[in-house]
Amino acid sequence: MYKKNRLNIVLCSVLLSLSLYACGTYSLKLNGQKKYIEKCYENEIEFKAMGIRGTDCVIYVKALKGEVDFYTDSLNIITYPNNDFRVWFGYDGGKIFGHQIIKENKTLECHISYGHFGVFAPVTEGILIPPNNFIMCDGKPLVTDTIRISLK
Repeated sequence: MYKKNRLNIVLCSVLLSLSLYACGTYSLKLNGQKKYIEKCYENEIEFKAMGIRGTDCVIYVKALKGEVDFYTDSLNIITYPNNDFRVWFGYDGGKIFGHQIIKENKTLECHISYGHFGVFAPVTEGILIPPNNFIMCDGKPLVTDTIRISLK
């Protein structure tokens, strides 16, 4: 009887842990930090990332000081080991495409769904955002180094 109750408790604990993982949100690290800050003259941008259910990620881009230009079509996202994902952008309560000015104290959201779209698709371990012109500050690219997001 004791062994059966103990087994039930262990199984319940495992199932509870899995359900919390499947439904939960958790903070992700960008370049090893909880937040990643870029500065350009008087402008300051903060990046944060949140994992959702182990299949989605939201990158928050907040203008702490000043404002910057964001170009959704210039953002290059690489997921590894597979590169199968979907992405959409939100700002000020709506979806956006193309160009958006991120105003001071406002946040743009980049939603990345990297769920396993194929039966034999490998588990996505990380996201890379190489530097390019997706965020511009006074006509110059703001991000000059690759942003690495670990999903483990």
